[in-house]
Amino acid sequence: MSKIWVVGGATVDICGHAKNEILLRDSNIGNIELSFGGVGRNIAEMCAVFNENVNFISVFSSDAFGKSIYDDCIKFGMNLDYSLISDKYPSSIYLAILDNDMYLGMSDMGILELLDKELLDKALKDIKEDDYLVIDGNLSEDIASYVVNNTNATIVCDPVSVAKVNRLRNVIGDIDIYKPNKYEAKEYTGIEIVDEDSASDSLKWFIEKGVKEIIITLSSKGLLLGTKDKAVWLKTREAKMVSANGAGDTLLGAYISKRIEGVEAFEAIKYAMSAALIVVENKEGKKKVNPKIVEDSIEELKIEEIVLWK
Repeated sequence: MSKIWVVGGATVDICGHAKNEILLRDSNIGNIELSFGGVGRNIAEMCAVFNENVNFISVFSSDAFGKSIYDDCIKFGMNLDYSLISDKYPSSIYLAILDNDMYLGMSDMGILELLDKELLDKALKDIKEDDYLVIDGNLSEDIASYVVNNTNATIVCDPVSVAKVNRLRNVIGDIDIYKPNKYEAKEYTGIEIVDEDSASDSLKWFIEKGVKEIIITLSSKGLLLGTKDKAVWLKTREAKMVSANGAGDTLLGAYISKRIEGVEAFEAIKYAMSAALIVVENKEGKKKVNPKIVEDSIEELKIEEIVLWK
């Protein structure tokens, strides 16, 4: 049976939801929530929710936050046998200010410096060719390259942020499934996606570099999915936005779960979009996601498909 392996960060997420328009250099009224996140951890969580066999490889602090994150991963059924617990760094923390969508984010993930080749070798020797291996942009350039160059598994990647995309530039041609947002994609291509022509050009840039399945998220304007044989722009009904936090990780986790089951890309992405929209529109966020609700909600998306090439 194929497995999903995720290498990446696990954080404490502190999210402030502003009640009014955000005023810079001033105290703003809002609601503050604490939860567990990290792009790698979030994707692993979603894969576990969709009943996949998931191994999560990360570094956890021995502090109170670290123990709580570790226990939460176990609760979701993730295998942490290849992860490390250390007292050298405090737990990773991600701070986000939200005005429905992301307004500002800041991360402290120094503990991932301990995610070294020796630790990864223990997992890499057990990863099979028919497995899926997910990495996120929180890895250093050296470690990302090491992972990609030492496996024959299907490589999946989320670049995390514009500030971190260059860590993956040298391995872009070896990534099978890549999910940047429109800003991260532009950092690579120099192309601002404003219409169908620029959307096609951006997708083609990645395909020509060697990416097999490129997903570019466009926030409220839907997303793009391209392969060498076909590309589409998928739009949905207007979302009733509560919070976008975690939606992109949910989308990728749901997509991987369907792809590893053998569902073709252009059907898997509709399932993934349904999962992401559930997160966006519910106060419970990821807690609201389960396979049946996601499947039942696909028709409600009212997906409009624009074929860019075929």
